Amino acid sequence: MNILRFACLVLILAHAGSASADQLWLVMRVDIDGAKPTDWERSAQSDSAEAARKLSQLLRTRGLDVIEGVAASGEFERRHSRKARPLPQATASELDASLRKLADELASENLENAQALQADIDALSPDIRDQLNHETQRARRRFHICLLTAHLFAKGGSQTEAVEQIRKCARDFPGLEPEQSPYLPESIRKFFTRAHEELARIRPNTVHVDVENYGDRDCRARVNGIERGPTPATVDEIRTERVRIQVDCGQRAGRIYDVVLQPGDNSLRIDPQLDRAVVTEPGLGLRYADLETATNNRMLHSLRLARAIEATYVVEIWNGELHRIDVATRRDTTIGEMSTPLEELVDEMLSMPEASGHAAEPLAFASPAAAPQRPAPFATLGWITAGAAVAAGVGVIVAWQVREGHVSDFNDDLTCDSPYASGLSAKCTDSLKTADTWLTAMSVLGFAGIGLAGLATTFFALDATLDRQEPRSAARSCGPGPGELGVACRVKF
Repeated sequence: MNILRFACLVLILAHAGSASADQLWLVMRVDIDGAKPTDWERSAQSDSAEAARKLSQLLRTRGLDVIEGVAASGEFERRHSRKARPLPQATASELDASLRKLADELASENLENAQALQADIDALSPDIRDQLNHETQRARRRFHICLLTAHLFAKGGSQTEAVEQIRKCARDFPGLEPEQSPYLPESIRKFFTRAHEELARIRPNTVHVDVENYGDRDCRARVNGIERGPTPATVDEIRTERVRIQVDCGQRAGRIYDVVLQPGDNSLRIDPQLDRAVVTEPGLGLRYADLETATNNRMLHSLRLARAIEATYVVEIWNGELHRIDVATRRDTTIGEMSTPLEELVDEMLSMPEASGHAAEPLAFASPAAAPQRPAPFATLGWITAGAAVAAGVGVIVAWQVREGHVSDFNDDLTCDSPYASGLSAKCTDSLKTADTWLTAMSVLGFAGIGLAGLATTFFALDATLDRQEPRSAARSCGPGPGELGVACRVKF
């Protein structure tokens, strides 16, 4: 039994070590615009930016995997959404001049010069090219410039390049179609008809863009920078597998979401309040216009930031206090005032039980004596001992067969007709001794098999008992709820 206890302890510690390695701690701040500084904010030691940096260092010294600042911001922008950066007017004017020159080169059928100018524009980041599409007329002009390039390819006999160019136009300007203006030359109108036919060969997708909070007014959807109307907006005839979507509400530009489209209909719901609150410079955090807005949205938005970068816990500086949020259980725990020395706050936070909604458990990185909810993997031990019981049973059968062979040899030998005769030969004596040895082996293996089978049954019964007892604990946890309710409680039976 000591060996079994040791095996259980090894498995528990291995589980705890792997859990600690998988935990990521996000350190961030929540600020309020125009809030009056408190005493702790005026203190150089407790300034929120400096405090976040020191908190990260302290957590790392405790052996935790921590992400904050620029690293957290980069991960969020890569996995979730990016900040829209409007073009400076000077840059926009330069690009407009390049577009006019590109159109002139195409009109003069100088394909080589046009390709060089187009290459310069294509070298811009997708977000900058999307900014050019914010003016609908400019976006349509760029789309037709793209098709005119395909027309010159076709006119020069490069049919493959012409088809690929048409497909590029569909990817860059999703949802736009060639306009059959009566003022276009006949050759271009015929080519646009062909372009329509080529685009029809590409299976279209549809994307439906909506917002979560209908309290946000005057919100308009953009796809690759092209305005597609007020939300909710449905954009048909998208002939590409990936688009960039944003929702602008009022004069504020929304964040940019990279969306991979599935064949057919697609939906995206954006939270404009989250877009407004997210701060990515210089590091990842949240900023709200007032205390009421922050109080109503901080928890939900913190969880979304954490889930976007796959963080397990959020260590948050908010309203002069240090908070720890358990992402899995949505438990928000106040650790203490930021005026307290940070080392004490960190020690207090790491000594607190994990907010699991069940019986209190130490965090996985705590001392080895901290036991998880199940003290031992009884099902695993049950299968191991059951396998050993089966092996013992097989051993009994083998021992019985070997013993029967020696008994048969004894009975077949005519000189061994009386096992109690004083003149029994050495051969007969050896046969009897060997048969007795295998009989002993049968007994030992038999009793061992029975004992192992009983132990396996006990392990399985313990495992089943734990499975039944856990739901009856009626664990209840409360956390922030959806919408304006603010709190949601759940009971598990």
